[in-house]
Amino acid sequence: MAMNFPPLPEEINIIYSLPLKSIKPLFVPKITGVFIKRTDITHRLLTTFDVLLPVEKVPNKDEYILVGRYDVFYYLRNTKEDLSVKCIIEEYTGSLQQYYKILRRMHSKGDMTKKNKQIVLQLIKGFGVNISSVSKNTGFSNSDFSDYEYNSLVPTNLINENTTEKTLNWISKLKLDATVKSFLYDRAKLPKGNTGRLTEEKRKFLQDFFKYVKRFDKLNSIQQIEILKKALNFKLIAIEILQKEIDGYFNK
Repeated sequence: MAMNFPPLPEEINIIYSLPLKSIKPLFVPKITGVFIKRTDITHRLLTTFDVLLPVEKVPNKDEYILVGRYDVFYYLRNTKEDLSVKCIIEEYTGSLQQYYKILRRMHSKGDMTKKNKQIVLQLIKGFGVNISSVSKNTGFSNSDFSDYEYNSLVPTNLINENTTEKTLNWISKLKLDATVKSFLYDRAKLPKGNTGRLTEEKRKFLQDFFKYVKRFDKLNSIQQIEILKKALNFKLIAIEILQKEIDGYFNK
């Protein structure tokens, strides 16, 4: 049975009840488990404002583009028995401005993940827009996006599902021999959960290590790698050193 969609209001920003199926998302986000869990707990307390969806009506079509609150939309679509939702209809702006809106509005716990921002950023870049323009239109700074893509110095064959842009970009800029960099790249590629993996915590430790240690650059590449193997295991080494100190008190 055909549904009678409400006409575009003479004034925008009026709240309407719309069928969920008439709302079109522009991408599929990854919604955090924390958001779903918290919304599950509080869903009976949610008011119209909490679940209000911003949409733009496509001219001459019974179709609405979702321009924000993707976490709420997907939560409602997966859980709501009533197939109509409260929406605020905004002025139609067109594709690029719609993506800008979505990115500006990614400040909630549900869809503010780096992965979602990367997806939308890539969609925006498809319009030939530079980062400065993105920053101007969304409020995010250039540095916010600095680790959203692998830089040109990172060998593409070293990128896999376990690597992160931040870690590989950092390695690529280190003033180290290619062999030593290759060692660090290999450690960054290890599966999550592998004790030898170069994690973000270990990267931060190495950052301080390179900043404060002396004469590391005087070692040859083999010696540097041996030192780095120990540095990547800094927690266990620290525990062993402290245990020796503890044992020393009892051996006096």
